[in-house]
Amino acid sequence: MPVFPLGDIVVTAGALVAFKEAGVSQDTYLERHARGDWGDIPQSDAFDNVEALGKGHCLISVYALHKGQEVWIVTDEERAATRILTLDEYEHSAETHWHRKGVKACEIITAD
Repeated sequence: MPVFPLGDIVVTAGALVAFKEAGVSQDTYLERHARGDWGDIPQSDAFDNVEALGKGHCLISVYALHKGQEVWIVTDEERAATRILTLDEYEHSAETHWHRKGVKACEIITAD
């Protein structure tokens, strides 16, 4: 049972390739994320996600796929959109936007 809405789903090209190469469906990981199964994140980040549920902050999950790839699933603060991307895409987004003072990771990767 989902504990929050996912909104519009956006899947990057890299994430689509990762799912295909691993032979798994993105739906499995979206369902886990929506149920509050945050995947392979540190326990402190999992606690942050639980707190974020009540405060309306962004939610981040990370899942290791079978072929060594990682996918990140991020739902924005308004629960209007969820983006699925690879670690490389996440890091690239962060590198190109870190100069914006005070920008959080979820703001970086959910920005259009």
